[in-house]
Amino acid sequence: ARADAWGVLTLARGGDLLRSLKAALEEAKPGAEQEAPTWVTALAAAPQGEAFLEAAGVVHAAARKAEAANVPVAARAREFAWAARALGESIPTASLADDKVGVALLQIAQIYNVCGRSVDAAAAVAQAIPLLQGDQLASALMSRADALGALKRYPEALVDARKAAALLPGNLFARAVLAKALTDAGKDAEAQFEYANLLKVMPQDAPGYVEAVRQAQRIEARASVKESTR
Repeated sequence: ARADAWGVLTLARGGDLLRSLKAALEEAKPGAEQEAPTWVTALAAAPQGEAFLEAAGVVHAAARKAEAANVPVAARAREFAWAARALGESIPTASLADDKVGVALLQIAQIYNVCGRSVDAAAAVAQAIPLLQGDQLASALMSRADALGALKRYPEALVDARKAAALLPGNLFARAVLAKALTDAGKDAEAQFEYANLLKVMPQDAPGYVEAVRQAQRIEARASVKESTR
């Protein structure tokens, strides 16, 4: 019971996607629930309230695990993007308070980002931002900065990255998002400063460390080219 196969079957049914998935599993051969990935069976429960957020978190964690395992982005999109869509379409019937709707939309945006679906991620997080505060708002701003950066909308991405870093000044991930946004926007002097400080304190086994080193080297190479053409 491949996850992407369940996605195709569920989308083909139309209507409420989570309940369609539940019906698909119930109609499948005996034992299909055990063969399906954990996150598929979590979605198939058609969860409500806090259980809905937990199911979204399970999907996001599975997508991030695939990303960490270097599964190609096209394969991640095939396996997880339909789940993000199913979750998004099921929010109106999920019995969530407004602030929890914001959290759900943020999780959906993060799944879309992992899948390389930047337009969908930016749309979901734009709905989430007015509903969130504090650390969750900062996370949403970082997610939108990632999506906008992938869409080459660098000035807008930098605005969000600066806001997130201001909300979480000591957060290494927020500083890394800001440093990348500065790099993409061509603000090399600021980016060099951010990366120099970031790499002093970021553990080498931390998520994003290798990418931070790569981006810092990218800036140095660009500076060397500029210097040699003077």
